[in-house]
Amino acid sequence: MLVRPRGSLACLAIDWAIDQLCYEHATTSGPGAQAHGRLENLRHAVGAVLERRAGDESRFVGVRALGIDEHVWRHGDGRTKGPKEPTGMVDLSREAGRVHARLLDLVPGRSKNAYADWLYGRGDGFRANIAVAALDPFGGYKAAINDRLADATAVLDAFH
Repeated sequence: MLVRPRGSLACLAIDWAIDQLCYEHATTSGPGAQAHGRLENLRHAVGAVLERRAGDESRFVGVRALGIDEHVWRHGDGRTKGPKEPTGMVDLSREAGRVHARLLDLVPGRSKNAYADWLYGRGDGFRANIAVAALDPFGGYKAAINDRLADATAVLDAFH
């Protein structure tokens, strides 16, 4: 595990790169190019921080509105790459009139089970807190909401 002293130049660079990916919609190669071609060093450092953040369950606290949709990857040979359709869960909760719109998680596949298993893994407290679940018209997502979020109001997301 990478250990960085707080406030160090490395810490600031890693935080900047993650902000570029999370909030500025940068590609993974964008921050590396801006770091004068030191992409591999940056990727290694950022990867370690992102792995640690992925294990931090506090990102699920306070989620009241949950969005779900898949993303279809069309890069490379599908026979040799991983899943082409990861399912993404997004916090759509409002605070002071603004939607959080932050990615909570990605899981491989596009199915009822992919979503239902993810919801089950968050625990009873998380599921009880969800008041609204936005989804695309895929029946598997609706079935998972019916199974795991029975008290939430299911709505069609704004993009469909």
